[in-house]
Amino acid sequence: MNTYVNSTKQNHLFHRNRQLRLSMFLLFTLNINNLQAAILAPTDTLAGDTLYLTLKQSEARFTEKNLMLLAARFQVDAATALVKQARLYNNPFVTAEGNFYNGQKNKYVDIGKTGEKIFTIDQLIQTAGKRNKNIQIASENAKLSENYFLDLLRTLKFDLVTSFYSVHYLQKSISMYEEQIRVLQNTVNQFEVQYKKGNIPLKEVVRLKAFVFQLINEKNEMIIQRTDRQNILQTYLQTKQHVVPQVEEKDLKVYDLEQLNQKNLVELALSNRPDLQAEAIQLKIAHLNTALQKAKSVPDIHVGGLYDQAGSYIPKYTGISLGMDIPVWNRNQGNIKATEYLTEAQKRIYDNKINQINNEIISSLYKIKSIDELYDHLDLTFTNEFELLNQGVIENFRKRNLSLIEFIDLFETYMNSIKEMNRLNINRINAYEELSFLVGIELYR
Repeated sequence: MNTYVNSTKQNHLFHRNRQLRLSMFLLFTLNINNLQAAILAPTDTLAGDTLYLTLKQSEARFTEKNLMLLAARFQVDAATALVKQARLYNNPFVTAEGNFYNGQKNKYVDIGKTGEKIFTIDQLIQTAGKRNKNIQIASENAKLSENYFLDLLRTLKFDLVTSFYSVHYLQKSISMYEEQIRVLQNTVNQFEVQYKKGNIPLKEVVRLKAFVFQLINEKNEMIIQRTDRQNILQTYLQTKQHVVPQVEEKDLKVYDLEQLNQKNLVELALSNRPDLQAEAIQLKIAHLNTALQKAKSVPDIHVGGLYDQAGSYIPKYTGISLGMDIPVWNRNQGNIKATEYLTEAQKRIYDNKINQINNEIISSLYKIKSIDELYDHLDLTFTNEFELLNQGVIENFRKRNLSLIEFIDLFETYMNSIKEMNRLNINRINAYEELSFLVGIELYR
């Protein structure tokens, strides 16, 4: 009797667990359906117009409209204006003095013909070439601002170009994912019909839906990456329109290391890198500032004139004045020593920049060669063959010639391969554009 009761309880628990598992499967299936309905909506339905641009058009618009460049250009103009200011001579200093109250005459403001008034004029004359040194420093600062502008330009352009191609290839991967998700969703719909007829187990339907959901997540991750890059494009191009890059295969043929004279790349960088030129100018300014501080140890001269109507030993006294500081205690020793130390520091910074540029270019060339080795081993018919294989895999799976595990494995291989090819294209273009950025001139346009 106890054995029968225990057996009955076990059967009852078994059926309850089975119903619970079935309920969980149905709930999971319902959740996936809801998520697919929410996420499978078209991802490229965008507000506003769409802006189709080639790379050349993007660069032209960027140069014309980018606000950061316009702001930097104003800073260059400001530095140029300071050169004009440095060329100006010091203004003369004029004073006037009059008698406020004459006690002998009991008269206020006694500055008439018989009263007292004094006029003086003083002109500062800089010695030891201080004015010329200030002009030279201002001129070098203007050049420095220009190089900062050029360095900003090359940095933003590098970001623009890499974002342009990243958006292009990410969109290709996203479009491929969207197409395959639609195909798989049709397959899921067919399997659901077969499941209701009892021809297919529920676990295969759920596993297939989970695979679709996985692809949706991967697609959305790429959409986030594309959105970040799209934001950079729209900001740099000063537009609210969705930018769609227009890329032709001939545009990519310029990325060829064999067309470059690699031995001259470092020399080109040392001649053209605006950040290195800026460090060289900083070193020159440091030398000029040292010379200026030494010149300041030489006193300037004050030359002036004086007219005193009634307060001197003779009426209407006219005199001249000549004055200067006596460099007894302050001979500008501290400033001279400080600028000498700063010059030595700037010399080390400049030398370090040269070493950094050498290492950056060597590293960039190594990166390009490594990527090109992988790129050159790709079969040009790889994509087309994979597309045909993918169509055959889907058809055979629908005919049940492939198991679910085999189908998912082959399908994942196809999706990952196409995605990695697009990522390789992005990395390759980025590597070449980085070399152009490091050299400091346009190598490919």
